[in-house]
This record gives sequence, C-alpha cells and structure tokens, in this order.
Amino acid sequence: MRGQMTISVSSKQQGVALFLALVVLLIITLLGVSALQTTTLGERMAANARDRDMAFQAAEAALLDAERYLQNATLNPFGNAGGLYVLNSNGRPDWVADSTDAGSGFFTYSVDRPGAGNQAPALPGVIQQPRYFIERYPEVPQPDGSLEAGTALELLEFYRVTALGFGARPETTVLLRTTFQR
Repeated sequence: MRGQMTISVSSKQQGVALFLALVVLLIITLLGVSALQTTTLGERMAANARDRDMAFQAAEAALLDAERYLQNATLNPFGNAGGLYVLNSNGRPDWVADSTDAGSGFFTYSVDRPGAGNQAPALPGVIQQPRYFIERYPEVPQPDGSLEAGTALELLEFYRVTALGFGARPETTVLLRTTFQR
C-alpha cells in the first residue's frame, strides 16, 4: 500500500515536557511575585516621603506665621502660657519628647494668629494644622555697642520658635526650631 505510512510511538515518554512546563511556570510566578513586592515597597516608600514632606511644609508654614507675628510693632506679654514663654520656662510643650504634649498652650496655624487679626488659610491634606510656640531669650547688648558711661546701650531681642507639623497620618510629625532676631 502505497498511500499509508505507519508511525511507531515510543511508550517510554514519562511526562518530561509537562515537568519542564511546570518548572518554567513556577519560575515565572516567582518573578511576578517578586516584582509585585518590589513595586509595593516602592509605592510605600514614595507615600511615606510625600507624607513627611507635607509635615515638613506644614511646620515651615507655622514658623513663617510666628515670624510674621514677631515682626509686629508690639508683642503680647510673654507670660509663660498661651504660646508665649520665657526661654526654658516650665509648662511649655515638649514636642521633642512627646508630639501630643499640650503644655500650657501653643498657637495653632490658621486658628490662632497672635496679634494678626486675620486667619491664614488652613493647610489641605494634613491630619492636623501645625502648631507652634515662641520663647523669648533674655535681651543681650549689641556686640559693637559702647560701654561708655552715659551712653544708651542698644539691646537685641532674640526669640526661639518651635513648630510641629503633621502629615496625612498622625504618626508623621516634623519638629522645626528657629531663632529669630527682632
């Protein structure tokens, strides 16, 4: 018979092709899971960096608010309460140790504007508006002033401003401190 061909199939195949396909599929799955974990970690890191940046900008806004207040012609008395303290007085907040410490008081950005009268717009995206307090240093004589009898000695006024900014999550806080000369 001229048109028929016979093909003999070996019965010795043991499923090697199936085994190799499963091994390749397992390797591809592991690579996919690894890529997914790397992407997830990268997104978390980016979100944390953005949150910290928001907290930093909020603290900076509070520092600028305090500096605007310190540029006023007259200041409220520094009575060791309500956000205005004499340097290292008792009762002021200690945000270095505890960001929830209220102390005797502080100013909240966009709510309390000492001596300003108008409120700043609230900062969007933060869990809480930033807060700050101002401490007055003892006055010091100007370095190039005269110590000659009968001459008026010009005194310099320095203030330390401590600001606490919050991010989108309550555990994200940034503490900034600056010294301001009037």
